[in-house]
Amino acid sequence: TRRAAAAWLRQVIHRITSAIAFYQDERDAKFFRARPRSTATGFVLINLIIGTNQRRWRHYGRWLMRSVVLIIALCGLMESHVLRADPTTVPLTVTIVGSATSGTAGVALPAGLTVTLHLLRARQPSSGATIDPNGGAVDIFEALTRNAPITLGSAGKTADYRFDAISTEIGDLAVVTTTYDGIIQGSAPVNIAANMTTLTLPTVLYLGSHDPAAVKIVKTQQLLTFPSSRLMQVLETVDWITTGDRFYVSSLATPDGTPIAVSLSLPIGARAIAFNTAPITRFVVGGTLNAPIVEDTQPVLPNAIHEIIFSYQLPYDFGTPIDRDYVYATDALQVLIPTDAGVVVSASTGAADPQFTVTQNTTVEKDRPFTQYALKAPLKAGGRLIYRLAGAPHIAVPQDQGAGFGILLVLGGGLIILIGLVLGILVYVRRSPRSAR
Repeated sequence: TRRAAAAWLRQVIHRITSAIAFYQDERDAKFFRARPRSTATGFVLINLIIGTNQRRWRHYGRWLMRSVVLIIALCGLMESHVLRADPTTVPLTVTIVGSATSGTAGVALPAGLTVTLHLLRARQPSSGATIDPNGGAVDIFEALTRNAPITLGSAGKTADYRFDAISTEIGDLAVVTTTYDGIIQGSAPVNIAANMTTLTLPTVLYLGSHDPAAVKIVKTQQLLTFPSSRLMQVLETVDWITTGDRFYVSSLATPDGTPIAVSLSLPIGARAIAFNTAPITRFVVGGTLNAPIVEDTQPVLPNAIHEIIFSYQLPYDFGTPIDRDYVYATDALQVLIPTDAGVVVSASTGAADPQFTVTQNTTVEKDRPFTQYALKAPLKAGGRLIYRLAGAPHIAVPQDQGAGFGILLVLGGGLIILIGLVLGILVYVRRSPRSAR
């Protein structure tokens, strides 16, 4: 009826005004000024639900509010202590010595070389985030840089250098570098350890080569997955090595003049190219829009694996051909496809591709086997490889998505139950006889 509706409306207005008064209460002003507006709004809604005209609810609400304030304050103190705690540093004085050796046969080191000592140190980022030993945010800065001349030994075969009384800290990373034959070369980085008084950092220096025969791919692996029925994601790992005692840089250069070390042509239509090898600034994507080429500007040094990891996407259709040119000789090539994807490498006739040996690989993912296609014969420099993919991809739903849906379902059910309880309490309070005043 109209009277009942008017009475109910007056009661609602009364509760709103009471809630606003509670919100503006001077005794609680400090709390609300110190907390986000969403918190204060929450307390206003609580008052609307329980009715501020009931003193016991108001008393309980204030008690709950003070408890929440205390908990927030304690959590704030703990958080402040964790985020702002500085790592313990222990200063040390270390003498760093070493010798540079010519790694290219029959070549003596020239006179006048200078080496540079770099001390790298970790510190907390300016934002105040803690240093995480498990790979969290850490700022790395150069704590010290010092130059020293090289003293040549007999016939220029060795060259000694020395850095006395270096002030450092436990955990610092020490490395020695020099520029030789146009590129920066240096020692392996070593961490400063406790009780260390002398550190030896030897360096092997190499001359360069522009001959493509001086470098080859020892292994390339292409891992194929299917985010959708029309899209293929490729994660590719390529390992180069030099075949002699000289570092390799090609005779090509990027548009800004930076020398290109090695390059790799991608299949026609490759897009969304991303690099997993740091620093990504060393990479350039050349070629054309439809035929991109990955270019790496970091030289390939002898006696070390030169590995790059990158990903890209390709449009997929039944019978999609993968056509690649390989500038460098390639010893081993593998294509891995999830067995449950329903996609296989096949010949144009639909039979198994005779170029590959097919095995099962269970090391890529623990709970998901992959079918591995290993190329039987190595590719020569300038070779070309064509293979076809057949089958309609079966799109698997990741397990974590299913778990996330289950959690949302439980939370949604709990929220519905909570709303039901609140509504039940409101109905009970409304229908119960008013207490005598």
